[in-house]
Amino acid sequence: MPSTTRIEFGDWQTPDLLAQQVVEHVLQQLREPPATIVEPTCGRGAFLVAAAQRCSSSVLLGYEINAEYATQATSRLRNHSARISIADFFIVDWEREIATWPEPILVIGNPPWVTSAGLGALGSENLPKKQNFKHLRGIDARTGKSNFDVCEWMILRLLASLAERESTLALLCKSSVARRVIEFCAKNALPIAPGGVWRIDAGKHFQAAVDAVLFVCRTGSNASCVDTRWP
Repeated sequence: MPSTTRIEFGDWQTPDLLAQQVVEHVLQQLREPPATIVEPTCGRGAFLVAAAQRCSSSVLLGYEINAEYATQATSRLRNHSARISIADFFIVDWEREIATWPEPILVIGNPPWVTSAGLGALGSENLPKKQNFKHLRGIDARTGKSNFDVCEWMILRLLASLAERESTLALLCKSSVARRVIEFCAKNALPIAPGGVWRIDAGKHFQAAVDAVLFVCRTGSNASCVDTRWP
């Protein structure tokens, strides 16, 4: 069984082979090579390592709360110009960080697949500042409907921060999370351009019985308010 610490931090490291396949697939979808490649919860840096092998001129940035993993990622990227920061996703000033990144930007990775309720049951504080981020009302805001998926929160946080930048976001997540992100953006008129959804075999790669996908979308001048159609 996974340890409570592993569950708390969504610590399922992406296998290098899967990271390589994802990076290869995503790069084929881009109109031009990314100037900046960012892994916002980088762990041991699987996606950055894969990207470094394909994009030698890109700025590589990683953020990771676990200092040991950050050290490992730095070591794996020692032959490349990469910067790994020990940082808590929930308290990073993403607008300030993103403002310094050259465009176009590629944000890629595998955020933790955990829910606020699940973390609450563990007594975990590894959560964003408590807030009703979906603007639920009345009893919905005080009951289970206000439970949220941490990965979903992270994706929406990144999309809000990237709204004015030329960027592509490509993240592994649960299928239900990708669907809710698209629906939330449509309902709230947030401009993104869906890039695609591809199934991932979570059982094979993570030994997890989860319906998982690679979710890709774009922000910037080519983005528009999305509809809620789902493949």
